[in-house]
Amino acid sequence: VRRAYPVLPVASPSSPVREFAAGSHAISNEDIVMSTWKHLAAAVVFVLSGLVLAADPPDKVDINTASAEALAEAIHGVGVKRARAIVLHREQHGAFSSVEELAQVRGISTKTVERNRDRLTAGASE
Repeated sequence: VRRAYPVLPVASPSSPVREFAAGSHAISNEDIVMSTWKHLAAAVVFVLSGLVLAADPPDKVDINTASAEALAEAIHGVGVKRARAIVLHREQHGAFSSVEELAQVRGISTKTVERNRDRLTAGASE
């Protein structure tokens, strides 16, 4: 009986090497196990780092006491120039009674306020 494909050697269960294409590539069981453990460890680190970042919310910035630089850093979508306008508005009109009042500052939209609500506070008044 003539076969059209080569007969591959069968590795015994105790053999450390499994041969795939007639000896062209050999992968040891130890290599497979180590690769699996490395991938599992990387997945665990990835998941745990996400949990740590999600569990530690940033401290809220008080819009009534923060400097323009601190406001620019805390409020996404607001640069130093717009943050200075917030401080100027606060100096001219008094303290903000709520975070929503930021929308009264020229250039600050209600959408910007909503996106940043979890990062901001209006001090003791809220």
